[in-house]
Amino acid sequence: MTEYQPELMTPPDNKYPGSGPVFEAGPGWGKKLNEWFKKNFAKWILPVVGAVIIAAIILNLYKNNPGATATPTVANTNLISQPVQKGDSRTLVARHALAQYLQMNPDQSLTNGQKLFIEEVLRRKIDAKPLAVGTTIEFSVSDIESAISQAKQLAPSTLAKWEIYAKNVRF
Repeated sequence: MTEYQPELMTPPDNKYPGSGPVFEAGPGWGKKLNEWFKKNFAKWILPVVGAVIIAAIILNLYKNNPGATATPTVANTNLISQPVQKGDSRTLVARHALAQYLQMNPDQSLTNGQKLFIEEVLRRKIDAKPLAVGTTIEFSVSDIESAISQAKQLAPSTLAKWEIYAKNVRF
């Protein structure tokens, strides 16, 4: 039998990789993220955020004023010409023509329900053929004035119905 040797019974010195996990102190996630933001903020984050903000502003301006690229013309005082834009319907063309007339004649005071009624009257005067982008629709000033006088003579109950529908319209 062999003799007892105490040096063989001592624990290993953790020199072996399979002896268990080794925990070392180092920077945590917060410090690592902070360093990453400091290094990349001016190079990547700021330009991307700026581009998104500029795109949102341009989109908002276009959304609020879609007809800004083509201006309606007034050939003479008897006609209002309205160019057809992409996405325009007969109602939108009539709405733009009425807005152009009201800019030329700001003394008209109309409720939103009356404006909606006038749009409908003008819409029915546009030909039934499909609208083509770039074409021009002309409205007679006398037709617009006639529609305005009809709108001002609406019965209160009829006007109340038009006002209900006008709540959902952005003039």
